[in-house]
Amino acid sequence: MLRIPKSIIIGAVLMILLGLARGIGGLVLFIQGTNTLPDIIASENVIRILAIGLISIGLLEIISAIGVFRLRHAFRRLGIAVTVAFVIDGAINGYFLFGKPGDLGTIVNSIVAIVIISCLFIGRGAFGNSRSQDGK
Repeated sequence: MLRIPKSIIIGAVLMILLGLARGIGGLVLFIQGTNTLPDIIASENVIRILAIGLISIGLLEIISAIGVFRLRHAFRRLGIAVTVAFVIDGAINGYFLFGKPGDLGTIVNSIVAIVIISCLFIGRGAFGNSRSQDGK
């Protein structure tokens, strides 16, 4: 049985939590629209597009985490890319929903992303021969 490094476990668990939070947030935004928060300035159409983006990033983060738990190299790369997209998406959503990116939210998103990506880099040796399993 293959032993999964703690850094990979921590990174993947954070990815799942992040994916769930982002996906649930997107679902709430999609359902409630402008009633989600009183400060929202975006139209219903923009809100729906942003909500779909949130749900998509959430799903991709969870899918990536599952692949990371299975030590699949391609999913590690996907997880890093989706985690970066998570930060960018947060800034974009802040701009469209509230007229400016949330300062504290962007900082928190960035810190969480740095922790996740660091964990995936620290544990990268565990992915060793998994490149051949992915066909890359």
